[in-house]
Amino acid sequence: MKKYLLLTLLFLLGFANVKAQLPHDFRSEQIFLGVAKTEWAPNDTIEANGIVTCLASKNIHPYSRYLYVELLNSSDSVMVRQKVGCDERGRFRVRIPTLSVTGEGVYYLRAYTNLMRNFSGENFALQPVLIGKAFPKREKGNGVLKCSICPEGGFLVDNQVQGIVASVTDYAGSALAGVFLSVVDDHGDTLCVGKTRASGLANLKFVPLAARHYRLLVSDNCVTTSFDIPSACSDMQSSWKSKHPHALI
Repeated sequence: MKKYLLLTLLFLLGFANVKAQLPHDFRSEQIFLGVAKTEWAPNDTIEANGIVTCLASKNIHPYSRYLYVELLNSSDSVMVRQKVGCDERGRFRVRIPTLSVTGEGVYYLRAYTNLMRNFSGENFALQPVLIGKAFPKREKGNGVLKCSICPEGGFLVDNQVQGIVASVTDYAGSALAGVFLSVVDDHGDTLCVGKTRASGLANLKFVPLAARHYRLLVSDNCVTTSFDIPSACSDMQSSWKSKHPHALI
């Protein structure tokens, strides 16, 4: 009798331990979802791909072998639902028809596995798409530009080839692509030019001198805005020490 009681207790303890581990293991299953483009015409077939991952323990491969991908309208109503299989590494592709879409506007692709449904829906992958509409175009010359400038290494060094990274956004913080940039000195000479990528970032290289002042000219829609570039330092060690007072040199 004692033997059976002991086995029963061990079974219950083991079951309780498994239940306690479920949130830590299974909740970490995630879906990364991307679409081929963000703007779609009515009756288009939306093409998307992604990957299901699990960050539990040392295994990044998912527990699930299939997932659900849904097309939602702005009222959170499901227009289309598809069951999609993924490979052993969690990779998948899906094509979502939009024949059931009745109006133009913002829609959403939502993806989840059955395992993820046991927990908060906030962890579901959600990707907005525009159907029958396009992102509003900026009017010519109407925007206020913002620019952040970061020298490579944290500061510019006198008479050395240096790089700076410039981040250009509009007044709302959205990245601006295709914006022309130029570095000019206090004599008005242009030292280098560049153009922002889709991320709004651009890399420029020039040789700064400690005795000169430099500006970054940002030209967009026939409007040019000037931003000061940090001055070069003639004493690299002193500059590093001032920025890292507790570092050993």
